[in-house]
Amino acid sequence: SSKKIKFEYFNIFGAGEKVRLALALSDISWEDVRVTGETWRGPSGRKTTARYGQLPIMTIEDGGHTKEGYQSDAMLRYVGSVGNANLYPTNPIQRLKIDEALGLIADLDRSWRPCLAVGFNPKRYGHSGDLNSEAKSALLKNIREMWMSDEMPKYMKFFTEFIDRNGGIFMCGNQL
Repeated sequence: SSKKIKFEYFNIFGAGEKVRLALALSDISWEDVRVTGETWRGPSGRKTTARYGQLPIMTIEDGGHTKEGYQSDAMLRYVGSVGNANLYPTNPIQRLKIDEALGLIADLDRSWRPCLAVGFNPKRYGHSGDLNSEAKSALLKNIREMWMSDEMPKYMKFFTEFIDRNGGIFMCGNQL
């Protein structure tokens, strides 16, 4: 029996985009469901049935069985394992390299996240919850400039060294 995959995520380049790209590169037939705010929220919105109250969600139908998968990195590894592009090979050493690369990308994401998220919820990051527009802009500018001077060079060095160590044009060699 052939698998049917439905991928639900907002119409943005966020956590789900890497999964969309892997699906496209893996020559897997899939349904790309772009969730709107309206279909997400509300008493009968998709959020009410989402296991963790978040997207993305991948629904896999296989031989009459349906399974919902969550967490974009888990989906990424699944797609890489089942697709035609061999994005996640069976060789343990190659998988170790890929998992290390994914971990480094996750570290970069965690480092950058406050630079984005503090604009949405300053209080969550230890700042006043009632910042006016000018104060919020100044705060974001300061946080982002500090990140660009302190963190960005560090991560670019890590990525450059990783690519050089693995001897290719991609992070884990010459094959995508």
